[in-house]
This record gives sequence, C-alpha cells and structure tokens, in this order.
Amino acid sequence: MKQKAGLWIDHRKAVIVNIYDQKVEKITLESTVEKQLGRVNGIRSLDHFENQMVLADDTREKKFKNNIAKYYNLVCSKIKEAESVVIFGPGEAKLELRKFIKKNNQAKKLIEIVSADKMTDHQITAKILSHFGVENATVINR
Repeated sequence: MKQKAGLWIDHRKAVIVNIYDQKVEKITLESTVEKQLGRVNGIRSLDHFENQMVLADDTREKKFKNNIAKYYNLVCSKIKEAESVVIFGPGEAKLELRKFIKKNNQAKKLIEIVSADKMTDHQITAKILSHFGVENATVINR
C-alpha cells in the first residue's frame, strides 16, 4: 500500500495527513518549542541584578535546538513510510524540517514545499487531499 503524506507545520503545531489509497489518517502534534524565550514572567525588571535571572543566550539557543530536534523527530516518525511528502506552513519551520529530513538521511522521498498561511485543520486536510487528487476518502483523526 503506497503512502503519501502532507503536513502543515510551524514551531508550535503540526497537522499531518497520511493517505493510504482511500483511507486518510490525520494526526495533530503540539510542540513545546518556544522561539523567543522572554525574561522572567515576560516582564523586564528594573532591578540591578535582573540580568542574572535570565538564561544566557547560548543556553536558550541550545535548549531551543534540542527541543526543535525532538519535535522534528516526532514529525518524521509519522511520515517515515511516505513515498511523497508535501510540506506547507507560514514560517521557517517547513524549510527547517526539509533540511532536518535530508540531514538525517530520510531524503528517499519526494519532498515538495508550499507556502501557506494559518489554516484550520479541515482546510489543511482539504488542501492535502486536493493536492494528491484524492476524493471521497474516509478521514480518521488521531
């Protein structure tokens, strides 16, 4: 059974649609990744020692990279059997994911990148189904 996959991704959420003939599986993954880590409680303090309460930039960057790698690994595990993958979304995440897939030797599949804005889960599913030319499919949510 040939599998095709489409996914909408940003740094906070991924919606993955796997297509097996006429059966469609939709998976939603939430991320714990935060690109811009703010100051303590998001408020800049006027205290003299406020800079000691904030993590160093390199520490925050390492934490971000580790969290994003875990997130992309999880996403890749859901599309690993797909022969063809279309990735779309509003920001940098789609390009980072393509780079991650190629870096980790998972580039056996055809990967297409499409720009898209924020969308509902139903719009995402409809866009992926129309991209692959699938009609009258049963969608299973997971």
